[in-house]
Amino acid sequence: MKKHTEVTNNTSRRNFTKTIAAALVVAPFASTLAKTKSNQRRRGATKRTLCPAPILSIRTDHIPPTDGSGGSFQLGLPHKLKQITDTAPPRPKNYVTDVPSDAEQYGELRILQVITEVREGFGVVEYQFGAGTDPRLLIWLQRTQKANPQNEKEENQFDPADLQLTDSHILIKGGYPYNSRQSLLLQIDRELMGREASNKKDRPHKYRYPNLDKNFHIGRWQVVDKNGNQIYDQNGNEIRASGDEGYRFLMAFLDPR
Repeated sequence: MKKHTEVTNNTSRRNFTKTIAAALVVAPFASTLAKTKSNQRRRGATKRTLCPAPILSIRTDHIPPTDGSGGSFQLGLPHKLKQITDTAPPRPKNYVTDVPSDAEQYGELRILQVITEVREGFGVVEYQFGAGTDPRLLIWLQRTQKANPQNEKEENQFDPADLQLTDSHILIKGGYPYNSRQSLLLQIDRELMGREASNKKDRPHKYRYPNLDKNFHIGRWQVVDKNGNQIYDQNGNEIRASGDEGYRFLMAFLDPR
């Protein structure tokens, strides 16, 4: 019998005051999550980290949704990113949030909301993670099959080989120790474009993934624990997806102060 961690869905609305919708938004927050409990379940020989069954909402009674974010991959933050030299393959570029001593800290990822775009509409799902799980969001980018698509059909044809890569292009996690504080860590396979002003009060700093030889979008994502193992919800479903029209993420990190 293997032990699995579960968490409750008892989270105050106050905790979401800094999670604002965008292509990909991150923010720290003060946690009021209930204490975790243990549950004995048999699922083979592999230890599984569990979170509650997700809250899911799908709307299909309208035309396809309008994209209000823009960009193939962009990251909006309350604090600036700083590149550090603690690098290693397969993602040789590492960035951390350069957080002032009196500002919020980025502890472990506690809440992940995923907006999935499909042909019939869109779905919104929320996951909550227990203390000590130290989850990491992995993101794979998928390019179009042709560099210069000539029509709408070619614009919507993406290369399936990009989704078969073992290593993700991007990794995002909280709780990274930097200057005696906990920071967000962004590991990426190439250098980000320079900081842009977002004109957003709560997330004034915006960064973009550099242009590639072809157009691209987020084609696959997955959440793993601190040991790199797949995380499951209480229904036994893997917290991952691929092959949809697109994905957006909102993340809230525990402020440990």
